[in-house]
Amino acid sequence: MKKITLPVFLVLTILTSCAVRKTTEGERVITIEPTTKADTIKPVVVDTAIKVTPGPMVTQQPVRLKEGWRVQIFAFADKSKAELAYQDAKLRLNVPVYLEYIPGIDNVPYKIRVGNFQTREEAERYRDFLRENGYPDAFLVETQIELP
Repeated sequence: MKKITLPVFLVLTILTSCAVRKTTEGERVITIEPTTKADTIKPVVVDTAIKVTPGPMVTQQPVRLKEGWRVQIFAFADKSKAELAYQDAKLRLNVPVYLEYIPGIDNVPYKIRVGNFQTREEAERYRDFLRENGYPDAFLVETQIELP
């Protein structure tokens, strides 16, 4: 059995601090007026039984890193633009896509890089493929890569 503490503090604070009054026209108006101290409200503990269905045990292998190559396709100063480009590249490309934040190098810290190439030749072939298919500014970056 697992105990769960519900975040009822906020709900109780709001409910106990609301006052309803009527206006001269008969409309109801709710105003919030503090009526309790926060330290007097205690969280409610609810006992719940959680049923777990046994299934296959899934373990995540630790990521192994090695020096290798990736192909950089974009760089952005704006995080939201970088995230859009990252999502688009994930949909379009058949290799792993990474959104990396590298501050201090230039004024565009968000880099979109693709692949985990162990040799420069593999990375060059993929860079050439990208340049022919809509990523004309793609270039190689020597970096840590993830091994399967």
